[in-house]
Amino acid sequence: MKISIQAHNIIGSGWLLAESNMDALVAQVLSNAEVQLDDAGESEQYTQKGAERATGEYIAIVPLKGVLFKTSMTDEKGRPYGADKTVMQLECAYNDPKCKGVAIKMDCPGGMEDAAYMIHDAVYRRNKPVAAFVEFGDCQSGGMLIASQCDYIVASSDYSRIGSIGAYVTYSNFRKMMEANGIEQVDIYAPQSRQKNYDIREAEKGNYKPLTEYVTKRAADFLTRVYINRLGRWVETPKLKDAFEGATLTGLEALEIGLIDGIGTIQDTLNFINWGNQN
Repeated sequence: MKISIQAHNIIGSGWLLAESNMDALVAQVLSNAEVQLDDAGESEQYTQKGAERATGEYIAIVPLKGVLFKTSMTDEKGRPYGADKTVMQLECAYNDPKCKGVAIKMDCPGGMEDAAYMIHDAVYRRNKPVAAFVEFGDCQSGGMLIASQCDYIVASSDYSRIGSIGAYVTYSNFRKMMEANGIEQVDIYAPQSRQKNYDIREAEKGNYKPLTEYVTKRAADFLTRVYINRLGRWVETPKLKDAFEGATLTGLEALEIGLIDGIGTIQDTLNFINWGNQN
């Protein structure tokens, strides 16, 4: 799927995204290329043989792949793409009495902060089991926030990339580039608006304290939510400290500290929804 995203959409948004992915995204946008996103497709249904097939009961499989975007975008066929769509899929599953639970099939490095919290909060509102399966890829940053709210997390292998629990902000000043191109920009603020864009204006002067204070608050909320979501499953090891300082862990390292619940297959995830933790 190709979606055109302008640079100001990237720079002006809050992100919970692994840095390497953010660098690649910004480079692609600044090169005026269209951003290639994985087509999430429609949610699938998994039906067990036997009684479930006879009654029509099923488990909804909701894909969550690629960088998280919030809303207001459609693909080339006019279908909605973003957190709004994922939330809608979850709500439909919650409201269907024949749906036994939801498996979120993910390969997600994170993305827009708002998008991550929208899906996280939708998982929180669940009225039936929701489990996450990390399919040979990422469960990082905003993706980890979402997964931590689930009842159960399975990673496909030790090669899965789990964690990146932390926050950072990137400040870019384009004034010198504009001046080099003969563009002079003057920002004039109303006397009543002395606090507007205060952190950015201070950063332009070389004072990064306001931005640091902002990102510190965002990180505290992120870390607290993940910690509380997984409360009772943490194992105190040095790796746990690393995880909460933003480290990216392998599947086995994440399992060792209780960041995930198992290494296995999508079937193990479905088994949890059907019968509880059976590996």
